[in-house]
Amino acid sequence: MSKNHLIGTRLWIFFTIACMAPVSISAQEKADHITEGTGTVWIEHAEIVLSPSPAGMAAGYLTVFNDTDEEVAITSVATPSFGDVSLHRTETEDGIVRMRPVGDPVRIPQSTEFVMKPGGFHLMLMQPVSEVVPGKYLNLEVGFADGSTLAVNAEVLAFGQRPADHHHGEDDAAMR
Repeated sequence: MSKNHLIGTRLWIFFTIACMAPVSISAQEKADHITEGTGTVWIEHAEIVLSPSPAGMAAGYLTVFNDTDEEVAITSVATPSFGDVSLHRTETEDGIVRMRPVGDPVRIPQSTEFVMKPGGFHLMLMQPVSEVVPGKYLNLEVGFADGSTLAVNAEVLAFGQRPADHHHGEDDAAMR
C-alpha cells in the first residue's frame, strides 16, 4: 500500500467520523428534551435509591424543567428494570406520614420546575426484573399528556444515600 493511499484512507475515515458526530449529538439531544413552542422541557438529576426491602423496591427522584409557555403533564414513568413504576406523594395527616399514589397526571405550569424529593413527590419502583446495583444507571422513560416521551438515565444509589438537592428556583410546580 502506498504512503499516499494510506494518508488518503486515514483522511477519509477522519472526515467520515467528523461528519457523523453532529448527527449523533443531535439525535442524543432529542432523547432528553422536548421543544414545544418557544421553550423546552427537560429532565435532570434522575436518581434511584435502593431500599433494604427483600422485595427489591426503590424510590426515584428527578427534576423536570418546563421552560415552555404552556403547562405540561406527566402521565407515566417506565423502566425495563422494574415491572411497576408509579408516582407517589408523601403527606402528613394528623401527625401520621403516609405515602399515597398520585392518580392524576402531574401538571407542571409554564416556566417552572417540578422537583421530586424525599418527603414529597417520588417514584415507587417495584417488582425488579433484573439486578439493580448501586453506581449503575437505569433507563427511565417519562410520558407526557401530549403523547411525547423523554428518556433519561437515572443513577442508582445505595440504601442510606440521599439524593442530591438540586433545587434551582422558587417556582416548584405544585400538583393540581
